[in-house]
Amino acid sequence: MHHLARAKRRSHWRSQPLRQVLFLVLFLVLCKMAHAAAHSNDTSLSALSTALRLGRGTKKALVALEPMILVSAYHVVAESVPYHELGGNCIDEHERRAWNVNVFHA
Repeated sequence: MHHLARAKRRSHWRSQPLRQVLFLVLFLVLCKMAHAAAHSNDTSLSALSTALRLGRGTKKALVALEPMILVSAYHVVAESVPYHELGGNCIDEHERRAWNVNVFHA
């Protein structure tokens, strides 16, 4: 009977139609941006997409790119700095540096 004593019921954010529409639009825009980033030439996101696609599949790789795009866009807007592209070989460079650190400083 404790549920009857409750005077207020909080509405869930998904039950509000405006938030549903905004969430759907954000999801669709991020999907399109991830698709475009995966098919661009010599960028870090395309290199990461290729690496993820080999292990996970195409759709999961695109979904994995979405938060990275969102985080980079947030930092560009919040810090008022231009976007700095790392290049298509950023994953190789990172792995090479990690390998050098592990081999020579062990």
